[in-house]
Amino acid sequence: MEFEALLSIGPMAYERKTGKEYDQATKTSYETFANESAWK
Repeated sequence: MEFEALLSIGPMAYERKTGKEYDQATKTSYETFANESAWK
């Protein structure tokens, strides 16, 4: 079971509510495990 689909809930809700595209990027990619300090 994976929960990656949950990552789209926020942007989908924003777009539905505002009619605008959600264009926000994070500093840390969840796919690359770039935030090593948080993975201890």
